[in-house]
Amino acid sequence: MNDNQPRVYGELLAGGTINLGAFFRKPLVICRIASMFFSIIVFSTIISGAWHNDVCLLNKIDSNCNFVSFVGISFLIVCALYLCLDFALPHLVSLDTRKIIVIVDIAVSCLYTLFWLVSMGVIIGEWWRTVIYQSDQVPYWKFSCIQAAASFSIFSVAIMILLVYFSTRRFNMGKTQLFDMATHVNYADNVNFDGIPGGASGAVSGGANDPQMSNSTSQPYIISAKINGDSHPSNPSRVQVLY
Repeated sequence: MNDNQPRVYGELLAGGTINLGAFFRKPLVICRIASMFFSIIVFSTIISGAWHNDVCLLNKIDSNCNFVSFVGISFLIVCALYLCLDFALPHLVSLDTRKIIVIVDIAVSCLYTLFWLVSMGVIIGEWWRTVIYQSDQVPYWKFSCIQAAASFSIFSVAIMILLVYFSTRRFNMGKTQLFDMATHVNYADNVNFDGIPGGASGAVSGGANDPQMSNSTSQPYIISAKINGDSHPSNPSRVQVLY
């Protein structure tokens, strides 16, 4: 992947190339995959080992097991969805859509950080009661399942903190990159805007006061520009479609 290509919210503009190897090396993607793995371990060990004779071993409160299972399963689904959105993000031409996806990612990551903290507290806080009061009645392998769930719930909290950090950094990068792209356009250096429909070199077309814009707001505008005296009409990464 060419690091000189312009980016918005950490991703290439629409039309940029996609490199699967580079995609799976991204810290955010690595954290998502790791968190999905931890989630599978937590809810699978709770479902298989935290129940005995239809009673939750976490202090005999069924809602404890149900809550941890819900957090693990729902997080796995949400994380898989966002992994797909991470892959699709470079193909999205609307910068507003990218911004919404990134902001919702931060909110969801913060929410599930809280959920995993509560789950960790439930598992660890209730586990000692299981050991003390029920050790003579429960098979040992079920205690191992609860121990595994407790351990990986701690890992899940740690990885969620990383997800919040990388998601927030991506949002901040987006604001910085948009500003940098704007400041690199030198209006005194022969900037050409070709608007569709109706555009003219040397003038901004499709503005808020443009009657053509007001009559066809649903039409995309393709804007190309000479930046610092260097025109790249053949480079698709330099062309941005705005809606």
